[in-house]
Amino acid sequence: MRGNAEFGALECLTLHELGTGKATRRARGHDMHFEEFRAAGALTEDIAEDLAAVASRYSSYLTISCCGRTVHALVLPVCWEVLQIRAGDLVVVTAERGHRPPGDEDRQALKDFVDSFRQSTTSARTPALR
Repeated sequence: MRGNAEFGALECLTLHELGTGKATRRARGHDMHFEEFRAAGALTEDIAEDLAAVASRYSSYLTISCCGRTVHALVLPVCWEVLQIRAGDLVVVTAERGHRPPGDEDRQALKDFVDSFRQSTTSARTPALR
């Protein structure tokens, strides 16, 4: 995402109204899929590297947001600390602009990335960042 202005309070409200933590929004002629969830554990350097590897399998533009900051998933290994994700933090992951095929790839990339995030932070039982 190009800054937080694109992901404002209206979209967050929509997620809560849906009650699922998942949604699709049409922006600038293409769909943007996003999922909101609570982190099971802290994001670590090793987890960030694994997540970047998941993101690299797709042409979709994946971003992860937490604590008012957004990072492109492919650069997580070098800037994961910026997000300061701890257990219980609200995390938002977006997927857009995938083209193999359009829309379908974004949904699959989002699912794989979020599932990997949840599994990694749950199984690692990572300590919260302090």
